[in-house]
Amino acid sequence: INDATPSNVRINYMEFVLEDQFRCNGSKNYIDWVERVLYKTPRTQNVHLDRSKYEFKVFDSPTAMYKKVREMDDFGRLADEMLSKGYSYEEVLKETKGKKLSQRARLLAGWCWPWKQADTEQDGDLLHEIRIQEEDGSEFSIPWETKGVKASGIFENMYARNADLWLNDINGINQAGCIDSSQGWEVDYVGVIIAGDLKYDAVNDCLCANDDVRNEDRNVPNSGPEKDRITKNIYRVLMTRGKKGCFVYACDPQVRDYFKRMMNQ
Repeated sequence: INDATPSNVRINYMEFVLEDQFRCNGSKNYIDWVERVLYKTPRTQNVHLDRSKYEFKVFDSPTAMYKKVREMDDFGRLADEMLSKGYSYEEVLKETKGKKLSQRARLLAGWCWPWKQADTEQDGDLLHEIRIQEEDGSEFSIPWETKGVKASGIFENMYARNADLWLNDINGINQAGCIDSSQGWEVDYVGVIIAGDLKYDAVNDCLCANDDVRNEDRNVPNSGPEKDRITKNIYRVLMTRGKKGCFVYACDPQVRDYFKRMMNQ
């Protein structure tokens, strides 16, 4: 067809409805369930989570969830085994070089912690800007993917070179990513930290944006319906980056309880 084609030419065509997809192990059920939990839409109100096709779990501790994420990452699992035996990180990298490390897992988080990275910790480590108090009084902390700041000393080779390579670099397991560095990508498993920007609305029995918690992304409004929409969209993206499974920790215990309840409804 071009500009010279007569307007009265009849063209035969066939229309196909593409109902299958390959994201999240092809589990349309899981994606529909995520939308039910986040948006509570009429279309998905009767969707029940089928965990036989997709692994999903809610954790009460960010430390426990991150441990699980590392176990599901081929490099992270081998690194932890070797480090526990007294090997240095440089020895870990040397030992694993050239080995087939196909399964990847990554930690993702809502962008509600600073991401300045203008300096490093006093010991040369990257700034651990994500910090969460555990119920036992301990603290979970981890750095974001880097924007150019380089760690030094014993931490020099522990991290991905930059945010663009974070997801595919084996050292990315030692950092957390956000919506900007994960959108459009997939790994085998993801652990998602749902920050305080999402809360539980007991009156309407649903999740909604928390106007008391600011997102560090300037594109996210501080309040209103648009903040609610964007916040939920962000977590929909983060929770659908895993091809085989997704683990969730929510900073708000009421949000964790809501997820657990929805898993059984």
